[in-house]
Amino acid sequence: MDADDEGGGEGRGQRRVPFELEVSYSLVQTDFVDSTRDLSAGGVFLRAERPFPIGTRLSLTFALPGRTKRIRVIGEVIRIVWGGRDHGREIPRGMALRFLDLSPQDREAIEDIVREQSAT
Repeated sequence: MDADDEGGGEGRGQRRVPFELEVSYSLVQTDFVDSTRDLSAGGVFLRAERPFPIGTRLSLTFALPGRTKRIRVIGEVIRIVWGGRDHGREIPRGMALRFLDLSPQDREAIEDIVREQSAT
């Protein structure tokens, strides 16, 4: 684990791809909008200036390209990245979230995107 990371590598067994989406999320009655860095059927990394603590559960909403139905899912923060540089590469500040209640249809749609992006 890097000094700028908090949390382990849980949830990294799924293939993930760099993929940018706008995601709306909320905690209690406060709404936020940020973008993703990468996406998998198991979760997402959100760029966020003020990441939430590990264990925080957020209500996420986002749309995949080519789909009209928005995905609504609960995500749990499993890792925090405070940002910086690593081997000359800029690392964005943000948080990794594991999807907790993704429907089978939404999981399949995300897996399709991951396959498509992996092929390019």
